[in-house]
Amino acid sequence: MAPAGCIDCELLIAAVQCRVPLWIASHKQHKDRNVKTALLSEVAAAVLPNVDKKVAVEMAQKRWRSLRDQFRRLFTAVLQARKSGAGRDDVDSVDTSWPYYELLMFLKDTMLTRP
Repeated sequence: MAPAGCIDCELLIAAVQCRVPLWIASHKQHKDRNVKTALLSEVAAAVLPNVDKKVAVEMAQKRWRSLRDQFRRLFTAVLQARKSGAGRDDVDSVDTSWPYYELLMFLKDTMLTRP
């Protein structure tokens, strides 16, 4: 089994971004488990080609959830800093230097509203 650190996060993000039903909850295929399973298998094959399929899917899905959740925490912190009436210095104090923050900005619309 490959260690979790061997996943190329930038490649994983790009692979998920191309497969819209995985990250847009309002997409008509998002609730179709078979479609999502097939898409996750594609992502896992792209990111972890030399790993057992089932293990690769689990690892890719776990890493994707971790990346998405970290983005949600940072994005929410930025929004809260802006809403609080804080000045620009307070908003800028939220650390968005996480290397994947900008790559995951395609998720921002999904973070603003909950389906």
